[in-house]
Amino acid sequence: MSHNRFYLEKHNDYYGHARLEILDLLPAHFGSVVDVGGSSGATLSAIKARWPAVRTICIDAHEESVILARRNGHDAFVCDLDKSTPDVFRTVDVVMFLDVLEHLTDPWSRLAHIVDQLPSGAYIIVSLPNVRFWEASCRLFFLGEWQLQQAGVLDRTHLRFFTRRTGEDLLRGAGLRIRDIRARLPGGRRYVLANALSLGFVKDFLTEQYLFVAEKPRES
Repeated sequence: MSHNRFYLEKHNDYYGHARLEILDLLPAHFGSVVDVGGSSGATLSAIKARWPAVRTICIDAHEESVILARRNGHDAFVCDLDKSTPDVFRTVDVVMFLDVLEHLTDPWSRLAHIVDQLPSGAYIIVSLPNVRFWEASCRLFFLGEWQLQQAGVLDRTHLRFFTRRTGEDLLRGAGLRIRDIRARLPGGRRYVLANALSLGFVKDFLTEQYLFVAEKPRES
C-alpha cells in the first residue's frame, strides 16, 4: 500500500473492522487465506472463528497493525506492496484485497505479479469503490467538483479510481476468471427503494462498492 502521508495518518480503527459480508464469498473448502492490507486482522479473526483450522495470513504496511494481527493469532508481515511482495502466495488458497488496490500506484502490475505466484484454482476476492456512485459522479457532472474526502469513494488516499467495468478489466488483465460480482449499496431503505423503482436501471449509480470473486484458471 502506498506510504503517502494521508494513508499513514489514518487511525487503525479506520481499517480495523471485520468485513463480515466476505464470509459468504469464500469457497466451501480452503486451508489458507491471505488478507492484503488486513490491518490488525479483524476480518481474518472472523474467518478463523468460523473455520478454526484455516491458516490466516495478514499483510499490511503499518507495523503497529501487523503487531496487533500477530497478537490476534495470525501470521503477519509488514510490506509496502508498491515496493515488494512477500513470498507467501505460492501455496495459499484464497487472497483478499479489500479496498486495497485503489491505494496502489500500479495495481494492474502488482495484482498480475501476485496472481502469477498463486497456484491454479486459487480464489481472489476484491472490493473496489465505485467512482460512478452518484455522490461522486453527480458532483463532477453537474458542479465540476472533484473534492477528495477523509473517507468513502473519493478518499484522498486513493490513487486509482474504478467502475464495475474497469474493475473487471483489472481482474481479467491479471489472468483471472470472474465468478461473481456483487454490488454493495449504502445502508438505508431509500437506496433499495430507488433501485427497485428503476427496475435496476440506476443500480450502478447507487452502488458504493463492488465485490468481485475471481479464480485463477486451472491448468488444462
